[in-house]
Amino acid sequence: MKDNYGKLSEISQTLACIRDTTPPIISNTTTNSTSATETTVSVGASDNISGIKSYKYYLGNVLKTTDTTSLNSSSKSVTGLTSGTNNTIKVEVTDNAGNISTSTLTNVPTKLFVWDYYGVIITNTYTDKVASRPSKNATICCYNNVGSDNPVYCYNHQGRR
Repeated sequence: MKDNYGKLSEISQTLACIRDTTPPIISNTTTNSTSATETTVSVGASDNISGIKSYKYYLGNVLKTTDTTSLNSSSKSVTGLTSGTNNTIKVEVTDNAGNISTSTLTNVPTKLFVWDYYGVIITNTYTDKVASRPSKNATICCYNNVGSDNPVYCYNHQGRR
């Protein structure tokens, strides 16, 4: 090998470069519904060559949030879910070489608060209480959490069947 002055010299070191063409490996993706319109998505990923660059969280095809600070795992809140329906959440994990892996969660349920006519919360269940409506006037309230003192919604039942 010749240097800039035309002198021939021996190569004293060999430099090997590895091109990262392998997408990250997603090991685990889970959701934990926190409300009727929000869920927390947790994902684990690894990339042994270039490392993890970012996690992108989508609700359907809409980008909701990005995490560029986590290395091997990320947990983010995704908002805008439709209450009482199954939602699709996608997480894209990108490594520092630009390779992308995707994990898609379909039929992601939200917390659906269904209450009977006495104000008791029944979560993730549908109960038909038409026949057991109180015959007298009653105020029926729906709460976010059992034991909460702040109702989200109250309905004044007039005792009609």
